[in-house]
Amino acid sequence: MKAIRCNPSWEWAGGVLLEVVKHGSTVQVQKDAEHEILKAMKILDELLAKHTDYFEPKEAENGS
Repeated sequence: MKAIRCNPSWEWAGGVLLEVVKHGSTVQVQKDAEHEILKAMKILDELLAKHTDYFEPKEAENGS
């Protein structure tokens, strides 16, 4: 037996969830969508921390 994994892009899923936050049929549905967005952002932070130096302090040049 073969299985096909169909994972939507996070960009697409985020857009759908934002529409639900704005126009969801109930407050609970809106809160659930908001929770899913925040959960995805937490996962992104974890991936960035693990695989990049994104959170490391860096000097920046002054724009003036």
